[in-house]
Formats: sequence, C-alpha cells, structure tokens
Amino acid sequence: MKCPKCSDNEMHVFNHQGIEFNICSPGCKGIWCDKGELAYYVETKNDTPRAQKRDESGCGTEFNCPVCETTKLKEYPYMDGEELLIDICPSCKGIFLDFKELAEVEKLSIKIDSEGKLQRTLNDLMERAGYKKT
Repeated sequence: MKCPKCSDNEMHVFNHQGIEFNICSPGCKGIWCDKGELAYYVETKNDTPRAQKRDESGCGTEFNCPVCETTKLKEYPYMDGEELLIDICPSCKGIFLDFKELAEVEKLSIKIDSEGKLQRTLNDLMERAGYKKT
C-alpha cells in the first residue's frame, strides 16, 4: 500500500497493542488505520466522535486513499472544539494520521469515552446474558 502523502513510499505493517497499523517509514511516518482500528486502539465506540455526524462538509484533499486508490481523502476535525484535523476516506472510512497525531487522538479520546473497552465488553456480555443495566 502506498502512502497517501509520500506517494512513492510503501507503507509497512506496524503491530502495536494488538493492532496492525500501516506506517510510512522512512518517509513522513504517517499512519493508516482501517475502519475500526483507531476506535479499538484508543478504546472508544467509534473511530471519531463525529462518526454519526459525518457528512459532505469535509475539506477535500489532494491525497488518494491507499486502500481505494482513486478516492480522495477528506479532512475533518477529529472532534468538535479541537484543532486536530484528520484525513478520512469517504468510501472505506479508513483514517490517515500524520506523524504524532495518534498521540493527540489518544489524549482527546479520554474526553470522548471514559468507559473503557473492558467495561463495554462486560456490559455487552451481561446484556446478552439477560441482565439489565440499572
């Protein structure tokens, strides 16, 4: 897979905490996250807090999605009221993060979803077993 920003560089698989990210190395060090990987990594319900609000308002970029190849990525704020902008494919919903943006997403994700992955899993299991939240 080719890096959307350094189109000459191949992205390499980078395993981190159970996720197979793709990283542009030695190029721009950007990271590609397939749909759902970012949410899994930062332990939120959705890749972005705006997932339910996403529309055609994103700013078009000149960068092609490395998965869809011809679809242009769009730039969106990661979360309302914050300056972090991330690139998302409108087709496959993959996300490209520039160098150091993953660390920024980790910091911001604490504001989004204080209920961690383990707690959500336990709640889901309890609900499936017939127990209701009180």
